[in-house]
Formats: sequence, C-alpha cells, structure tokens
Amino acid sequence: CDGIFLYMPDMTASIENQLSNYILASMMATFMNLSMVIMDAPPDSNIKSSSPLGCPRHHHKTMPPVLSSLLRHPKWLSRSCPVPCKKNHGYSDWNSLRKSSTN
Repeated sequence: CDGIFLYMPDMTASIENQLSNYILASMMATFMNLSMVIMDAPPDSNIKSSSPLGCPRHHHKTMPPVLSSLLRHPKWLSRSCPVPCKKNHGYSDWNSLRKSSTN
C-alpha cells in the first residue's frame, strides 16, 4: 500500500471529540487520496481515558476505551491496508514519532 494516512485517536479525549476527529481525518484522507488506517492504543497501555459511553470507570478493564470498538471503519477508506511496519514499529514507536514531528 502506498500513501497511508495513519490515524492515532487521542484516547484522552472524550468520545465525542474522538468521533469528531475521526470524521475530520477521514475527510482529509479522502481529499488527499490516501488510505486511512487506524492505530488504537493497545489495551495494556497506561493511557488514562475519559469514561467511554458514560460507563462507570470500574468497567474500563472490561471495555477498553478504543475508538475502533465503537465504529466500523470502511474497507474502501482503508483500502484494506494494514498498519505500516507493524513488525518493527509498535504503538509507542509511532506515538513517539508523532510527538517529535515539527510539521
């Protein structure tokens, strides 16, 4: 797959903001003619999130706060592309690269 838009949702944001940002990212990927691939934080990460869907905080262990658990990402938008370099780069690697970017 060439031309991938790697979308990493801000898991600390409210679910409303995550969905709004997803819609914006999908429009950007469409207009740039890129395959949009979602990379959620792994369930064992130390990210503190807002309560998903209004569930009490004690349910967080049974319901991980990941955006992909709430929506069905269409194959036409991802063009069936996988997360790039998945064997060599995990979530923390891509997140470090994202944070160090000056663009």
